[in-house]
Amino acid sequence: MNTDELIRNLAADLRPISRLPSPLKRFARWTVAGLFCLGLGVASYGLRSDLERALQRPEYLAEGLVLLLLATSSALAAFTYSVPGWGRAGLALRVATAVLASWALLELYRAELLGSPYAVDWGHGPACVRKIV
Repeated sequence: MNTDELIRNLAADLRPISRLPSPLKRFARWTVAGLFCLGLGVASYGLRSDLERALQRPEYLAEGLVLLLLATSSALAAFTYSVPGWGRAGLALRVATAVLASWALLELYRAELLGSPYAVDWGHGPACVRKIV
């Protein structure tokens, strides 16, 4: 088969395509799917047994908030960068980078560089990763 024949064969099978929804709509769908999966995980494994105590620790709350912001800002950046020329892609990447830097600073704080009593406390992390996998 030569190039001209290949092009004719490919052109013969053309069908109309539909446009992708906007990055914000796709992000909203991703968020709903993520919340559904989160609900399945909580229904399967339950909440952590020491959740009430953990919610009283500022480091735990800060880490949860930063990780939530990191997941959402990274997903939004990925969806906006997937559309060539979409104007807000640079902003989404800057926000995700700033949140990533915040997470790194929080981890440095937790590693006792700034005196945290919770340094290198892996807590439920390894078990959580194992369950997710």
